[in-house]
Amino acid sequence: MHLHDADLDLYGRRLFVTLVARLRPTLRFDGVDALIAQTADDVARCRAFLAFSPASP
Repeated sequence: MHLHDADLDLYGRRLFVTLVARLRPTLRFDGVDALIAQTADDVARCRAFLAFSPASP
């Protein structure tokens, strides 16, 4: 799980998470560069999706 733009110390805290969409299937990466590139794409896609989604209470 990734919290966008958050610099919080959440270690040991209880979080409640609502899953709103599946971004992509689980993938295996050939190396760290491919993982980094996919992570950047995932973040961009999440930001775009959440920009048009209603906020949760």
